[in-house]
Amino acid sequence: MDFHFFDYWHAPMGVFTFVILIVLINGIFHWLRVRSQQETLREAIKSGVQIDPAALKAVSSSSSSNDSPGGRIFVGLILIAVACALAFFGFQIGRVEGDTEVFTIFQGIAAFPGLIGVVFLISAPFAKRSSKEQD
Repeated sequence: MDFHFFDYWHAPMGVFTFVILIVLINGIFHWLRVRSQQETLREAIKSGVQIDPAALKAVSSSSSSNDSPGGRIFVGLILIAVACALAFFGFQIGRVEGDTEVFTIFQGIAAFPGLIGVVFLISAPFAKRSSKEQD
């Protein structure tokens, strides 16, 4: 792709492309894992192996997203750490460049993962209650 049309956009495009690639790679590996589990079940059914409901429930729960409170707390803390890193990065760039507006811009950027992380932390106790109700 020719980036000469985007003289000043090459760095942000690289960052956002990197984020999109991370999401795509994660999706592909999740799809491969689920496909592998389904192929294993198909082969077991074709060979005549009896599959008990407990094993089927274990496979279906492992293929679904892990919605445990510990997972939500972990994701929330990671997102808050990313927000702090972005704010610190903006502070350092602003200090080196002598421009105070850079820190303000990076605070706005850091607000997105930070607030999403706070929502994950707040929702963790509710996930614990809903998982107890399902059992």
